Amino acid sequence: MRIAWKYIDKPKAAIAAIQDYDNQRAIINTTPEEVKAVFDKMAAPMSARLTGMPGARNPQAFEKKMVDGMDRMDLLHERYGSAAEYMAWFGPAWETLSDREQAVLTEFYASDNLHSGASARLQSRLNFSQAQVDRIRSKAPSRLIVLLFGR
Repeated sequence: MRIAWKYIDKPKAAIAAIQDYDNQRAIINTTPEEVKAVFDKMAAPMSARLTGMPGARNPQAFEKKMVDGMDRMDLLHERYGSAAEYMAWFGPAWETLSDREQAVLTEFYASDNLHSGASARLQSRLNFSQAQVDRIRSKAPSRLIVLLFGR
């Protein structure tokens, strides 16, 4: 496994990890409610639809509803497991960075507008000069790469 790390494009991988952080955190936060909603929907009795037309009864309707619900729950649990694995890997490295480093990395690499005015926003928010923002921007990605992948 050690050889694989040598050939990975670590800067691109670190930036991709920064960009995934909010999505993975959202998955961790919302999955329990989604699982509960699927379970509640599976357990709820089906009500008859009043359409005025004679209906054809599907004897496998309940089984289909249960299978669909179990498939959805499996997908949610798999997605949650992947997000938890990501957070166990990325979270400690991210938390090791200073608040300033996190702010700079988030502004430059995680936001939708990426570079458009990022430096000016950081200067205003952190009360830093352009040189200070540039210095943090040049050092923070390297520090994160070392924290995530080692040397």
